[in-house]
Amino acid sequence: MNFYVNRFLKGKWFDKSNSILSNKNKVLLVLATLRKYMKAGGLKEVRNDLILLSDYVNDIVHGRYHDYNQSSIILAFAGLIYVVSPLDLFPDFLPLGFVDDITVITWAIAKIAGELSRYSQWRNSHITSTAKYDDIEEVPYEEIY
Repeated sequence: MNFYVNRFLKGKWFDKSNSILSNKNKVLLVLATLRKYMKAGGLKEVRNDLILLSDYVNDIVHGRYHDYNQSSIILAFAGLIYVVSPLDLFPDFLPLGFVDDITVITWAIAKIAGELSRYSQWRNSHITSTAKYDDIEEVPYEEIY
């Protein structure tokens, strides 16, 4: 398995994900922070994947999507936390600082592909609003913990 994925799996990301998922406000803060990170040039390669994962988490925490697997949301959210964390393997300000983020997100998407496919079908048939993120306020990452 890839070095970055192994480091991710051995890290604190799943425990942190499980803990934060029980607090809707903290989840929304992470998603707001993620929006800023998605603007980074180094994440263009996985931008659509990040949008899909954040939509998935957002719809679950708002009670709109119910047919999900608990381990899948924990994995998806752990990947998102990894991306926004200033403490991941390679700081994002380094020249190749997004390589680990891209690897972890690509792996997470592949790992829960079936779940995300079902979610995408549901989303395409149920979501009509273009303002899904109006309820997310932008707060610095440090305030999440």
